[in-house]
Amino acid sequence: MSTATTKNSKKQTADMRVVFGGVAFNCASHLEKVLENIKHYASYFKEAAFVFVENDSTDGTKEIFERWKLSHPACTILTMDGISSIKQRTVRLEIVRNACLEFIRTDTLLNQFDYIILTDMDDVGSYTVSSDQILESVAFLEASADHAAVFANQEGAYYDLWALRHPDICPGDVWEQMLDRVMINSESEEAAYEATFTDKIFRLPKEAGLVEVESAFGGFGVYKRSFATSAGLCYVGSKVKIIRCQDGVIVRRIQTCEHVHFHAGIRQLGGRLFINPKLINRGDVSYGLNKSTWQTLLF
Repeated sequence: MSTATTKNSKKQTADMRVVFGGVAFNCASHLEKVLENIKHYASYFKEAAFVFVENDSTDGTKEIFERWKLSHPACTILTMDGISSIKQRTVRLEIVRNACLEFIRTDTLLNQFDYIILTDMDDVGSYTVSSDQILESVAFLEASADHAAVFANQEGAYYDLWALRHPDICPGDVWEQMLDRVMINSESEEAAYEATFTDKIFRLPKEAGLVEVESAFGGFGVYKRSFATSAGLCYVGSKVKIIRCQDGVIVRRIQTCEHVHFHAGIRQLGGRLFINPKLINRGDVSYGLNKSTWQTLLF
């Protein structure tokens, strides 16, 4: 970004109000750095508020939030203890993410803000995102009424394939596709993984232009508040799954990435979603996935 563009972006965001949101469960080892980053990002905006949802943490996460809140009066901590009894991770995430969104939506002050920035609050959120790229992303969103959200990229391989939907790169749910290959086609786990993931792992160079997607997240998203809090939009972390296999028909529920349903709602409203390749929020780390994750999806 040129110096002139950066100055113009700073001037633009200096008149805007932003809500920072996130959900946390046992994030104490990274949380202080995450909150330090958020405080830094907030300094570029006219006004900032903070809505964090925490549940069932036993490692000091609650205490870190409460200490931070003392010096940040515009911070709200929503505690949802008890939901750890729900075994399915994406169902828990559906609940806490919807709580964060619903609090903003129903708050008469926050629902007038310009932007919502959502960030993971674990090790991914401890990476310091370039403020210039946050400003550039906001400038891009301001450039067109239908630009609804911008998401982060990573050094090396793009890692959030489950949240990603792109007609060419990743058109469907990669874990569900793997489950189908093993349970319906009787493929080995290794063969199913190779067929499902290997050809989809990609790198998005910083010099590439913004990539329009149907869904993404990658641990950091900048949303126009007007789209994100529209009535009826919500996260959904499961669906009914019909499995037709040699043993007959199996009807179960399956975990799904909760971001995909939320982003489908934004797109139905006419909003367009993008990955900004320069908006880096994670270093170059090995692309390590548990190949048996598909086994945990059904419930």
